[in-house]
Amino acid sequence: MISSIKNTLDDLLLFLKKPKDQQDSNQTTNYKSNRLFSILAIDLLLAVVFMTIISLLEHFDLVNLEDHKSNELMQLPAIAIILVGALIIPFLEELIFRSYLRLKHNYLLQPLLYITSFTGKTNKEKLKTFIENNWGKFYTSIFYISALIFALVHLSNFEDINEILLFIPILIAPQFIVGLLAGYLRVKFGLLWGVILHGLHNLILLSLSLIFINSSINKANISNEKFILKIEEINNGNLNSKSSSFNSDYVYFENFKLEKLIALLLEKEEKFIEFNSQKLKKKRINLTFKKHSDSIDSKKVTLNELQKAYGFSITKSTSLDEVYNIQIKDSIKLNKNQQAIDKNSKTYVCEKEFKLENINLSQLTKILNSSYKQKFFFEGNSNDKYTFQFEKPKFVNLENVLYHKYGLILETNEKEIEYIKIDFDK
Repeated sequence: MISSIKNTLDDLLLFLKKPKDQQDSNQTTNYKSNRLFSILAIDLLLAVVFMTIISLLEHFDLVNLEDHKSNELMQLPAIAIILVGALIIPFLEELIFRSYLRLKHNYLLQPLLYITSFTGKTNKEKLKTFIENNWGKFYTSIFYISALIFALVHLSNFEDINEILLFIPILIAPQFIVGLLAGYLRVKFGLLWGVILHGLHNLILLSLSLIFINSSINKANISNEKFILKIEEINNGNLNSKSSSFNSDYVYFENFKLEKLIALLLEKEEKFIEFNSQKLKKKRINLTFKKHSDSIDSKKVTLNELQKAYGFSITKSTSLDEVYNIQIKDSIKLNKNQQAIDKNSKTYVCEKEFKLENINLSQLTKILNSSYKQKFFFEGNSNDKYTFQFEKPKFVNLENVLYHKYGLILETNEKEIEYIKIDFDK
């Protein structure tokens, strides 16, 4: 096997030095299989190297992979993940990015030749001859540009390109390498072998991810005469699913980010809490607490044990900042949207729209704080409940929407705000 990998590596490096649109003279199944698995071994070794580097970048908060689009794929059932990630996507991507690397199978040029044929057979033959004469001259550029475009397309998986600009070469290196290796197999042995390599690459990485996300880490398991507490760090939480229950005797959180959990226990909005680790604050947690003694404070004990489990300190400070106080200017407009107090609240917030049913003005304030970088406060009566529904405006247009539909205004003021710093012992 080592000898086969070495021979394949030598041939690969020779090919990459000067790519040629030339099929391998040996097309036996055994030979092609040996080449495939040797290329796969090289691919996985390089993948491990770059994944380690990327993991280190994430560990030191230089990149954030929490919102990577691949996380959405991992929310599907395991069979669907494998079907989409290891079969459908590799086939489509190889068809799009690698099939044209052989001139005689170049689907991009066929329409051009077909259109030219309408101007006469002679013109079609001239164009065909021109392409054939120049294909080899530009083939190295064609091959490498194909792999580069394939890699760059994967940047769409990142939420904010501006945050990763410095590390783009490292982040897309694994895809660029797959593009080169699959391109080598496509040219030497046919498109199918590039598809198989791509599929096996994805299958192995997805399988390892499935094993990882179905694991959990026990961070705390305490049972004594005063309380029972279990803290579990999970990897398989649905990105948009969470549940909680909170009363004086019982605390339950399922699939909550650590930053959200800390904010709830501190009774503080996340906007006013700063973390020194972007990676740790996004850990997903299952937490169960039940007290046996009335002498203890459920929130205080839970937060204290969470501090021990994750090794963080809490520091408070104040700062004089500009804030926007929500004021009722036209109660008639507002009361047109009033709801019965005993109805359940329903909230739907996305990038483009607010649908808030049966909420009070304090709840509206919290939602605005989580949706805009500006700071909002409401200090009036929050017993009455209302329904708010409007397209999410830019902040400069927010007051106009709130006033014309609900009679609310935003009064600019300065206020001493308490901030909390969470420092993890990295």
